[in-house]
Amino acid sequence: MEGPDGNSGVAWLSLHRRPTRFNALDAGLFRSLPLAIAKLDGNPDVRVIALTGSGARFCAGIDLSTFSQIA
Repeated sequence: MEGPDGNSGVAWLSLHRRPTRFNALDAGLFRSLPLAIAKLDGNPDVRVIALTGSGARFCAGIDLSTFSQIA
């Protein structure tokens, strides 16, 4: 998580969770992503949150192998 970016008001939030699995949402990321967004949302200097992924893909969605840990 970075931001805000200078005076632009842009905060960058990058998914760096297992790029080899295309940043699929596992239980840890599923829980931490809303917390990171809330933290940025509470910053008056942040006007936009840009969500990106690491590696060649943005996000493959939820990692079904960890779904039982999330539910």
